[in-house]
Amino acid sequence: MKIALLSDIHANLEAFEAVMRRIGEANVDRVVSLGDVVGYGPDPDACVDRIGTIADIRLCGNHDQAALAETDPADFNEDARNAILWTRRVIAGQTAEKLKSYAMLCVEEAWMAVHATPEAPARWEYLMTGADIRRNLEIIPAPVCFVGHSHYPGIFERTKTGEILEHRTTEIRLAEGSRYLINVGSVGQPRDGDPRSAFGLLDTDAGVFRLLRTEYPILPVQQRMAAAGLPPNLIDRLAMGF
Repeated sequence: MKIALLSDIHANLEAFEAVMRRIGEANVDRVVSLGDVVGYGPDPDACVDRIGTIADIRLCGNHDQAALAETDPADFNEDARNAILWTRRVIAGQTAEKLKSYAMLCVEEAWMAVHATPEAPARWEYLMTGADIRRNLEIIPAPVCFVGHSHYPGIFERTKTGEILEHRTTEIRLAEGSRYLINVGSVGQPRDGDPRSAFGLLDTDAGVFRLLRTEYPILPVQQRMAAAGLPPNLIDRLAMGF
């Protein structure tokens, strides 16, 4: 089975459509959304509608929750806060209802998924340190845990001897007895210096994970963001990938 894993679309419809085309070419069996479908970008309604048509599993991110006014965006930086307040004003009622249906966590036998951390899904914490990564690797109930949230792709492994490894690669064969934390990066707002959309592909039969990148037309997104009055910093960073 091939499973596509998408995170942090952030209302960037052009990026999302480019990724959907790649997914179609890959003939995937399932699609999993790891949250933050909205926030930052100019097309929240369209992105929420389309993820609802292609994703078997839809998880909640902190921007999704903030768009529903279920959490205070006071901890967001000024640009993110202004964008989420704009999102609250413009989303349709049916979009809000769909966002409310998103789950916090998905656990299956061979893998699990969460937006932020498996340790505390609703606290919206980041995996910032080696201690954070080790602690979360030690508590996951499945061999692989997929996350998003930071917009930085990465692969961390806890071997069966307890060693913690960081793999700087875009493809890895999953070792029996190991545990993995894999960040699939961001579809709509990459921050690792590469402006191309990022997403993951898990082949459960082969036991292989691949991180994929795809280009998309950035200028139309920036133009619609500017027309909506969204913060200039959020517009500029799309072309830089950070």
